[in-house]
Amino acid sequence: MKHNICDVLAHRMKGRKMSLSINGADNLSKILAEKFSNRLFSTLDKIYKNIIPNDVIDTVIREIPLSASAVTLGRKVIQKLCGLKGFGDLGYN
Repeated sequence: MKHNICDVLAHRMKGRKMSLSINGADNLSKILAEKFSNRLFSTLDKIYKNIIPNDVIDTVIREIPLSASAVTLGRKVIQKLCGLKGFGDLGYN
């Protein structure tokens, strides 16, 4: 798993004229580690339960900003990290 995460970071920086800060690469590696260990959604649930009260989660329903705009490479990467779901299909209940 460690090797795969290093490859993802290397491909981002190699030849694509993109770069990550040290903190950004560290955060991305943590997210990828959670994804590959199939704990990403349970970790997100734990985080959101501590930040957002349940009564607020159930009542706030809004349109997702920029959902009708063009999908950029960065948005595609985030969608793939979230299990190939569209942002409208995500729920944190």
